[in-house]
Amino acid sequence: MLASSLMGCTQKAAKPLTGITSITIQPEAGQYLVYDNEESAGFILNSVTSKSDVCDRDYTDLQDHATVRKGEPCLLVTGQVESQLDQDKYMTLSARGYDFNGEEVSYVLDAGPIWGVISIFIPAKGIDEFVLHLKAVPDIVKIELMPSAELYDEPPP
Repeated sequence: MLASSLMGCTQKAAKPLTGITSITIQPEAGQYLVYDNEESAGFILNSVTSKSDVCDRDYTDLQDHATVRKGEPCLLVTGQVESQLDQDKYMTLSARGYDFNGEEVSYVLDAGPIWGVISIFIPAKGIDEFVLHLKAVPDIVKIELMPSAELYDEPPP
């Protein structure tokens, strides 16, 4: 599933973003995903990383009403989510990026099922991988992952 999710950014031509020294990602690996200050029911973040890359396709940026063009930098956040539930579930996942002052400076460019989120399928007692494409900005210092408030038995609308 991860390989198909990487559509949109190429692993070969990465250009580092200038000004980014280290990015903190919340929650960290080993912690529960959190929605609205509440731990999600049974979903642990197994691993999570971020890196700058170069988009190999255009993304429509609905927040800024612009387009992130092929060849421009994007920020990839990849990871694994583990379910402790006894049922297969779908969830949506989004993220926001913040600067030193806590101001939102970045957001998810993906659109699936709606702009700004991705949908992931997590089998019962299983693991699924995810890839989020965020707008690349040099002053980003923190990324906050945000799962959906509800879980779905079928792919979200």
